[in-house]
Amino acid sequence: MHASWRLTDRDGQVGLADLVLRNFAYTMINYNDDSGSHQLELGWINVTNLLPGSPFREVLQIQERAGAAQRTVARVYSRNKAPVGGIAIKEHFEVRHFAGQSEC
Repeated sequence: MHASWRLTDRDGQVGLADLVLRNFAYTMINYNDDSGSHQLELGWINVTNLLPGSPFREVLQIQERAGAAQRTVARVYSRNKAPVGGIAIKEHFEVRHFAGQSEC
C-alpha cells in the first residue's frame, strides 16, 4: 500500500512537510466486549521538510534495503481492554524499530 500526506499551514496554501508511507499494513480487531487491538507494520517512510531556507530537507527517512525480502522497519501495536466507566484502557502499547537483522 502507499499513502502520502501534505502538512500545510492553517490557510492550506503553504506546504510545511510531505509524509510518504509505503509497504504498510494496518489491522484492527474488535471483540464483543469492546476490547480489541491495533497493529501497524511499516516498510518505508519519508518525511520531507518544505519550509524555505531550512538547513535540513529530509527530516526522517527509513527504508528497506535494496534487494532485500519484504521487511518491516517499524511496528506499532496496541491492545485495548473494554472501557471502564466510559474511560478507554490501554493494556499494552508497543513501538518497535528494526535495524539490520536485530531489533532495537
